[in-house]
Amino acid sequence: MEGVVRFGTFAALAVTMGALSACGTPEYRAEKAACEAEWTRRIPPRIVEKVVTRTRVVPMGEELVCNRTAAGVQCVRKPVMVEEPYEAVEAIDINKPRRDAEIARCTAERCTRRYGDPACRVKG
Repeated sequence: MEGVVRFGTFAALAVTMGALSACGTPEYRAEKAACEAEWTRRIPPRIVEKVVTRTRVVPMGEELVCNRTAAGVQCVRKPVMVEEPYEAVEAIDINKPRRDAEIARCTAERCTRRYGDPACRVKG
C-alpha cells in the first residue's frame, strides 16, 4: 500500500509541475532542463511493447433519413457509424512516471533553493 500512496503523491506532483511548466518562466525551464538531463541519465527510458485494445469508428451500412419540408418529403442516405474494437501494439516507457516525478521534485527543489519559489518566479 505504501508504494501505491507514494506513486500517487509523485503522480500528483508531476501533474502539478507539468501544469506549471506549460507556462513557466525562463528560469523554470532552465532548471527543469538541468533536472531532465540528470534524471534521464539516472533513470533511462525502458521501452516495452504492450498490446492494447483501442476503438475506431467505422461505417456499417446506411440509413435513410427523411424530413418533411414545404416542398414535400426530402430523404438523404447517411452512413451508420459504429465503434469497432481492435488491438494495437504500443511502445511504452515504463520508467517515465518515476523519472517525471523525480524531474518535478528536482525542479521544485532547485527553484526553491535559487529563487525561493518552487515555480522559479523571480520576486521583483
